[in-house]
Amino acid sequence: MLRCYLRGIGTAGIFVASLSAITLLIIPSFTHAATPVCEFASSDSDNDGWGWENDQSCIVEGTQAAVSEQTAPEVVYCQYLSSDDDNDGWGWENNASCKIGADSSTDTPTPQDSNYVAVTDDSGRLLCQSADADPDGDGYGWENNASCIVSGSTVATQTTQTTKPYCSSAAVDDDNDGWGWENNASCKVDPNATEASGTPIETTTPDTTQPETTTPDTTVPDTTEPVTTEPETPAPDTTPATPDTSEPETTVPETTPATTTPDTSEPETTVPDTTPPETVEPKPDATAFLPSDITDLILVTGQSNTQGSNTAVEPDLDAPHPRVFAYTRNGWQVAALHQSWDNGAHPGNGDATDLVNRHNNFALHFGKRLATLDETAVVGFILVSEPGEGIGHWDQGNQGMARTQQKTLEAINALPHKSSLDGILWHQGETDWLLEGTSDVDVPQPAPVDYYPVKLNDLIYNLRLENWFDESKPFICGETIKAEGVNTHLNSLNTDSDSKTACVEGAGLPAIRAGGNHFNAVALRTIGQRYAERYYSIR
Repeated sequence: MLRCYLRGIGTAGIFVASLSAITLLIIPSFTHAATPVCEFASSDSDNDGWGWENDQSCIVEGTQAAVSEQTAPEVVYCQYLSSDDDNDGWGWENNASCKIGADSSTDTPTPQDSNYVAVTDDSGRLLCQSADADPDGDGYGWENNASCIVSGSTVATQTTQTTKPYCSSAAVDDDNDGWGWENNASCKVDPNATEASGTPIETTTPDTTQPETTTPDTTVPDTTEPVTTEPETPAPDTTPATPDTSEPETTVPETTPATTTPDTSEPETTVPDTTPPETVEPKPDATAFLPSDITDLILVTGQSNTQGSNTAVEPDLDAPHPRVFAYTRNGWQVAALHQSWDNGAHPGNGDATDLVNRHNNFALHFGKRLATLDETAVVGFILVSEPGEGIGHWDQGNQGMARTQQKTLEAINALPHKSSLDGILWHQGETDWLLEGTSDVDVPQPAPVDYYPVKLNDLIYNLRLENWFDESKPFICGETIKAEGVNTHLNSLNTDSDSKTACVEGAGLPAIRAGGNHFNAVALRTIGQRYAERYYSIR
């Protein structure tokens, strides 16, 4: 029997084909009662609580999957579009989260109390007038048929902090982009402001306010950076960077047929980059942006290439970006490669003074490229890496999926203005390797011929059942360096009927060592940018 999934046919569903009959089973993403119950427990061959009987998926009674299916809440749709004040598809009404739907009204909510007098803060946000309006203490409440913010809460403080300070003089904006640097902070040039003398600020010719000098450093933006641990050097921008010349450029793809013995041992830690990282700490760009400004929230998950172990770091090429944030062990921070994003030591151990124990990561370069493509984007990413694991590790109920669910919810809950992801980047397949079946030693052999494509579609389907992700948001995978069999299945996302799935090219990118599975720093920068460009085109 051939089983396949067809996405992009309205609500999430499963299309099943057999030699004798064709059955169409539509399972709405949030309808739980319609799920059929398996007659035989043996139908669940992988013990994940789900089986296959009568040409359709079924759930095994008494399993954790069955409990989750019965207790999972139904989605409540918002009555008013105005409940979604950040346009992320989710709103807040009647003291509960709700989803914007086709029937959500463009009308303004009708106040329940005609004597109600609205009170707003300096940024125009409605303030709650009763402590009872916020029963869960998250800073957001519901009062008089409208969402409100509790005065003095963290949410109220963050809301007012998002207003960027104005510069006292246009002279600090030396590139005429409308932004300057003053008092160790970013500031915005106010065209209506005046100098201390009362004369209007000249925003078109800022250099006329600067004294004449023959020292070239006064025109270099880096001279205005805050003091960091490394000593100042004259004219730091005059010498072009020559990144990655010390890394082995192994751009020749693996010529061994995919049916040969795969390289499944991960991670490869025996052959690090031949040149140690630069001994200069990269300077993070100081910024007025906050985690509450994040517009694009991305989950990055997969095998060890999501960690980037044993790869070089270049201060210029791998510097932080003020509009790119990572969820670290210390919460949301402007992303930097010395931080610990996952598993305690990736990409770094959290010590900004440790210049050795840090690695590169394609998530950083995804964020930086997206910030370049979209000047309004503020990117935040969540990293969940599971080195050496096959795709079955992300089956519902297994460790990979459980940790993905837990960390994603934790990161979203730390962002009061976000309730769901905007995309998922999937980079996995080295352990499964083959075109038919899998080389994963944890899977009983022989595995089904269509093992990987079925698992991949199961993964996408299960992720879209979560209340923090759905079929309207991109799911993008990346090719492995040389697992040609798996790459064939990954690339099928470019040709299916689902406009929100895609795959980016990764085969043939340089590896840490010749014939290996792990991207070097050059490859991580490249594939991160490719992920961003594809995401930008389909989001």
